[in-house]
Amino acid sequence: MNEKDKKLTFSERTGNKPINKALQIDSMNDDLRMALWNIFYIFFFDGNKSRSISSKYKMFFSVLWINYFKLPYDQFPVKVNEMRDFIKSHILTQWKWYEVYDFIERIPKVKDIPVNPNEFKDTCNKILNREHSAYRFIDEHLTPIVENCEIEEIEKALKSSFSSVQTHVRRALELLSDKNNPDYRNSIKESISAVEALCRIIAEDNSATLSDAIKTMKKKKKMHSQFEQAILNLYNYSSDNAGIRHSLTESTEEVTLVEARFVLVTVSAFINYITWIFKNEIG
Repeated sequence: MNEKDKKLTFSERTGNKPINKALQIDSMNDDLRMALWNIFYIFFFDGNKSRSISSKYKMFFSVLWINYFKLPYDQFPVKVNEMRDFIKSHILTQWKWYEVYDFIERIPKVKDIPVNPNEFKDTCNKILNREHSAYRFIDEHLTPIVENCEIEEIEKALKSSFSSVQTHVRRALELLSDKNNPDYRNSIKESISAVEALCRIIAEDNSATLSDAIKTMKKKKKMHSQFEQAILNLYNYSSDNAGIRHSLTESTEEVTLVEARFVLVTVSAFINYITWIFKNEIG
């Protein structure tokens, strides 16, 4: 029995219960909702055993009540069970799938959060992975990126030494991560702009085209011709496909999540690799 089969239940191994392998991209099943509620409960209610909300958690819940739920403070529930049941009902029954993600995404950003926000995000990612969600926390956003290697490449690119590169990658991520109104076209544009910005920095020419910047880079350090061409091909794709980098053409072709995700991950890998090649030149 391989490692993958060991994780299946008896009924799944014998074919009596279907194995849920479909990624939850535009939906959220009951198991995932319950898992996210349980995480929230463990982090924010499990340590609060008194009847009233303790001082450690009161400011956190007050910020949520006023700024997130936008409810009058004179109706703030001072009892733990009242606040617990209020949030529980929203996560499990009232909210649409993307509204649950909106809430979970907001939690680590709350100024007075009484727990370690990184631990909360890491725990969420483990559950999202287990329940086949198509979303993971990357930086501050729940993002439709699935594989760990993809996450690692993007996170590394987000730590670029150059603010312009960081800005473009972060904006590409934000546009891709908008669960209500994702903008895949402009996400691709920002991704390409990130690698273009890095090449201009290395070429020491802020007005250079990507092609000219690469020519200058070749004089500093030899790069494989196929690698250079791969970068240019991705740039040309973004220029031609439904007018991504320019005004919209008459093409009715829609830019998809798959394309935007592919470009963001690929560009992040390009950025990390180019940074490594020219590490001595750019410090």
